[in-house]
Amino acid sequence: MGAGASKKTKGTDKHDNETPTFTLAEPTAPPYNPEYPTRGLTPQQPSPHPAHLYPWGQPPGTYCQACAAPSHDDGMSSPNEYFLETPSIEVLRTGEHQVNEEALKKYFSSKKSHGGKILSITEDDDCFVINFENLNDAREVLSHSHELDGTQLHIRNRKSPTIEVITDGTITEDRLKTYFENRRNGGGPIDGAIKKTPQGVYYITFKNKRAAIDAVQKPSHSIDGKQVAVAEKLSLIDRRSLLIKGIPAGCSHGHLRDYLEGKDSKGTLHIAGIYLGEDVSVAVVSLFHDINGETRHEIGTKAKQGDLAVSVSPMVVTRSVQLSGITKQSGITRDLLLNYFENTERSGGGKVLDINMDKKKGTAVISFKDPAVVQRVVQRPFHQFDCGSVSVCPHYGALGTVTDTDFLTSSKTPFDPNVPRVIKRNELNIVNIGPSKLRLLEKQLPNLKVEFPNVDFDIDHDQHRITIDGVDHETTQARDNLNEKLQEFKEYRWSISDELQSILSRDNTKKAMERAFAEANVQKGVHFTVENNEVIIVGVDKSTVDIAESCARSTLIENSKNIPKQILILSDWDHFVKKSNDDAKNNAKMSYDKTSGKVHIVGLKREVDDIDRKLDEFLKQHSFETLFVDVERPIVKVLVKRQKDQLRKIELDNDVSIDDMGTRFKIQGPRDRMKKVSDEIKGLASKVIATTVQYKKPGLGKLFSDDTFKKLLKGIEENKSCALQWDCKTWTPSPKVVSLMG
Repeated sequence: MGAGASKKTKGTDKHDNETPTFTLAEPTAPPYNPEYPTRGLTPQQPSPHPAHLYPWGQPPGTYCQACAAPSHDDGMSSPNEYFLETPSIEVLRTGEHQVNEEALKKYFSSKKSHGGKILSITEDDDCFVINFENLNDAREVLSHSHELDGTQLHIRNRKSPTIEVITDGTITEDRLKTYFENRRNGGGPIDGAIKKTPQGVYYITFKNKRAAIDAVQKPSHSIDGKQVAVAEKLSLIDRRSLLIKGIPAGCSHGHLRDYLEGKDSKGTLHIAGIYLGEDVSVAVVSLFHDINGETRHEIGTKAKQGDLAVSVSPMVVTRSVQLSGITKQSGITRDLLLNYFENTERSGGGKVLDINMDKKKGTAVISFKDPAVVQRVVQRPFHQFDCGSVSVCPHYGALGTVTDTDFLTSSKTPFDPNVPRVIKRNELNIVNIGPSKLRLLEKQLPNLKVEFPNVDFDIDHDQHRITIDGVDHETTQARDNLNEKLQEFKEYRWSISDELQSILSRDNTKKAMERAFAEANVQKGVHFTVENNEVIIVGVDKSTVDIAESCARSTLIENSKNIPKQILILSDWDHFVKKSNDDAKNNAKMSYDKTSGKVHIVGLKREVDDIDRKLDEFLKQHSFETLFVDVERPIVKVLVKRQKDQLRKIELDNDVSIDDMGTRFKIQGPRDRMKKVSDEIKGLASKVIATTVQYKKPGLGKLFSDDTFKKLLKGIEENKSCALQWDCKTWTPSPKVVSLMG
């Protein structure tokens, strides 16, 4: 072939409409040699392992390092594929003088090379870097072989010298730039601005590969005393995975499998399983065997034009795994996972870049520095910890959280059942549960957690519901178990007074009730509460409720008794009531009604009995008598009118009541005070002056019978605080005033 000639490379891709784009490493380029890492960025895989662990191929969804490296499944070497991130290619140095910048620019700008406008040509460690203006020009050049003045050119896509940097979030971009521009830190000149993802991952692109290689290969990086994780940005295409988007609603996994397999004209595509995320229109399909770019392009084109009209895209190999089935009570922490998965002997893992845990979903995503670790980790579908086992599967960023897996195949090749699966977490709710039943259910949770170790129970008392969050079918079983228990719960109610409700609302009274239930051995099977003047007892069954009711009624007492109303007006009665209630320490209360003379005592039995005993003693000490003191009516009237305050003072001083009975006073009070009060009343009566006057004049009888004159006499009585009594019948016709007192 003459100078400047090019020819189409067999078995390569031309993806005019596919996004994202990728390219093949030129078959004529020397393969990566781990002994000479300076020849380029270290690929994402170590040396191929000698044989598959599975005779029919890798487990679905895993990245086979042997297959990612040149494959030998068909007896022919197949090149690695990388996403074409920039419109740049590399031309390896040949040592020939005719291969120089000027000659390369002239050649790759011409139509012979299928190239186009070149923005720049620079030199890197082992190659010339040609930057095209158009990405399609770079892709077209890579799809052909090239010869310049008789020298075969080895070209390959320009794998961006970009690293990923994960920090604790406290290091600024300026500080990162200063650190990684320093060659002593394994870096070098930075090309463009540092990019940051919403997840806080920084991407730093260097101007040459050597800086990226050195940064990745340096054992550790510490900035201002803070460790940062550094890894190579992945761009190697996973030959055993396809990203499917636009899956119609209702499309079954089997139908999707048959649809995609039918788009391969060679009939070599065999789908092993499907990984699903929260978006049901997106999935990742895993394959039994490698496929190349040509096959992928054919499937993608036909799938877009077919009935389902789904898009098919390549995927970069993953460096992450997802753990699922982590329960809240498992005690699995970030530190525990870090120590476990960095221990290669225990887990098959390696250097961990980052761990993101989602406690609500029960998942954790672990990112490794070396993607080859993923294959080793997922070879064991379950990893055992002291606190339980968790499921492990590859994690794909395009899916977010992997929520389900469906392993199916139309191939006759047998399929190993121990493939990595997702333990799917289900969340179910039981709503509208009564407050008392919900409290009793809360007491049953310890036993339920033993019965269902992979299920979390979350009670929301405000919303009156319980949320059951667990793995696979265990969630449904736990919910059914709870519903059965709720159906078996029994309830008993009885009405109580305001006073008793107030007492039962106190913590010390509640504790007394709990002690009573504990003595009857029903404390775990019953819930006791008081609301709206009702005692509510909920138990796990009828017999438990009956026992609890008996305990409550024997612990709580309500007594009422009638006592003389005069007792309630004694000066020391209120003091007695207050002291009795204070001594009960709010475990019982005594109240009374002065109108009816009724005393009400409620509370815990011991305290109620104590108050009742004290009341009996008080009544004995204050036994009542009734005594009458005879006094003439006029004197009674004078005392009631002129000595009212003095009579009231006698009542208060002696805790008695004095009532006007017309011609005598009625005294009620303690027996030992009757004589004293009687003497005091007689003493007041003796001080009343009595005067008798007689008149003998005609017409007095008529005058004393006149209503107007009677009113006048009545006014004199009121104004002078005296009593007038007259008798007009003693001598006729003249009236006689019998007495005048004042």
